[in-house]
Amino acid sequence: MDAIVTARVPSGIKEQGRAVLEKIGATPTDLINAAYRYVLSEGKLPQPSDAGSQIPSGIKTLDEEQRKELKARTVRTTFAVPASFWEGQTDDELLIKALEEKYCVL
Repeated sequence: MDAIVTARVPSGIKEQGRAVLEKIGATPTDLINAAYRYVLSEGKLPQPSDAGSQIPSGIKTLDEEQRKELKARTVRTTFAVPASFWEGQTDDELLIKALEEKYCVL
């Protein structure tokens, strides 16, 4: 009887890995079985090659141009709200009021 193995993998690595597996005609099951066979025969985890170590870890970073664009977009979409908007209520109270109006909660 076979067992099912579940693991968490950064989505970027999963998608890149899926593309490579498809290209070589393998499945995620083939990959996991190969990994287990490697650990059993070598007694250790496989070490990434120099090329493999370049795979992104899933953490996204922005280059300088992207940072500038994000800052510009933030400036364009940020504006002051007059005190009268709050009607003397907290943001939580305003949210509850809006939800009650939208969903007719009594």
